[in-house]
Amino acid sequence: MLNNFHDAFGVYGIIHQNDQILVIKKNAGPYINRYDLPGGSQESGESLADTLIREIEEETAIIAEKFQQIGITNFIFPWEYEDKNMNNHLAVFYNVNQFSGKPRMDAINFDGQDSLGALWLPITSINSSNASLPLLKAKDFLENNKFNSKSWRLKHWEVLEKPTYHSSVF
Repeated sequence: MLNNFHDAFGVYGIIHQNDQILVIKKNAGPYINRYDLPGGSQESGESLADTLIREIEEETAIIAEKFQQIGITNFIFPWEYEDKNMNNHLAVFYNVNQFSGKPRMDAINFDGQDSLGALWLPITSINSSNASLPLLKAKDFLENNKFNSKSWRLKHWEVLEKPTYHSSVF
């Protein structure tokens, strides 16, 4: 079977403090039922920075005030979507150095909202069973203090049927 790619593009913010990272509970797409970074797709005419600020606020209620782009990479993996069998997810990452507000545990519901809410998650609890690929890349950045832009090409990706969110991390 010939590979037929779905191309996805997103802008993501790494917000961390006290050995914890701000995550969302994803409820759509190939990362459904996993923890993910706040972020998402650009709207028409938006700059990358505007996308970052809007997406973080929509998904978490946090206002990103100071940030810098740390890298771009892509994740290529099998995913059945419409008539596609592969996903090529291009992701731009920002390290958010200054922010204000408190995370909203329950997301505001609107058309296109793919977050169930936000929480602070200990970085040590992030693993390949409960995290999206962008979140795993963010964990690597935080642990090594360096962004690795090498693409990840996976032969297998499990789209989870049930949430991996645990109340013990709240």
